[in-house]
Amino acid sequence: MSTQTAAQIFVAAYVPLWIVPRVVAILGANPSTIRFRSPRPTLVMFLWAFCLCLATASGNRSMQSGELPYLRSVWLGALLLVVSLVLSVESLRHLRQYYALEIEVKMDHRVIASGPYRFVRHPIYISDLLGYIGVCLLASTWFTWVALPLFVIALQMMIRREEQILISVLGDEYLIYKQSTRTGLIPRPPFLRAGTKRDDQS
Repeated sequence: MSTQTAAQIFVAAYVPLWIVPRVVAILGANPSTIRFRSPRPTLVMFLWAFCLCLATASGNRSMQSGELPYLRSVWLGALLLVVSLVLSVESLRHLRQYYALEIEVKMDHRVIASGPYRFVRHPIYISDLLGYIGVCLLASTWFTWVALPLFVIALQMMIRREEQILISVLGDEYLIYKQSTRTGLIPRPPFLRAGTKRDDQS
């Protein structure tokens, strides 16, 4: 099996494994009481990332397979896809009935501070970012990397909008949680969290 074929298999497997847990979470989620429109750039960049995954899986890439640097890139990309899926599933398992694709306030909504949410406020977005970087490594094309900063900006816009809404809805409960965690894209080392007050609800 060629390196190019292996890259295609990794991405082809990643796409359904990314979708299925989210569909299961949505089906088991509480009804929403308030629904907000997500920032348009975020939706565009998520669509871009999804189309990129499909293009990579179908072999629409320009690279020289068989070279050692590309072989290393493929295995590193595959590792990031695995980490992305594990983090995504674990985050969805703890978020459970409060998951939504867009920005929604669910019935009986509360702060989740267990599992990955002990360390970062948006671990699902971290998993998406890791997955996108993994696809970039597997695709080995310049245009995937050009879009990476835009993808990060889009995620930050989504995070900022979500947190504004959560503060307005959950008030002090979310503010206390926010003080003890990072925004989401880079986890805070444990020694930097020492002595921080938190309201752990796990």
